[in-house]
Amino acid sequence: MKKSLISLIACLFLIPLFATGVMAAGKGQGKEVSTTVMSYNIHHGVGIDGQLSLQRIADVIRDSGAEIVGLQEVDRHYGERSDFKDQAKELADLLGYHYAYGANLDLEPGEGQTTVNTGQPS
Repeated sequence: MKKSLISLIACLFLIPLFATGVMAAGKGQGKEVSTTVMSYNIHHGVGIDGQLSLQRIADVIRDSGAEIVGLQEVDRHYGERSDFKDQAKELADLLGYHYAYGANLDLEPGEGQTTVNTGQPS
């Protein structure tokens, strides 16, 4: 419950940051920039063929050109279905991205499931 509340509060703080960036475009002394954002439910790394492949997911993300990626259903030491891996870290390493992981499930033996990866410096 506490982790869910923390995740909700974090989201409430992040949404205004994105909205402010959009509203501020074209105002002030700075130059306008564009950012590509992607949202992707990776289904704990398993494709429609039933195969677990984080490399394949990393290739899709890389090919998209997205600078900021919000991922859902990301496992962290969760179980056999994902080989007990820290998928957020592994994907970030494969892509050369920074990442932040927030568990919204805290079940034995691991946790899941939301992460934000970015190609920009943290």
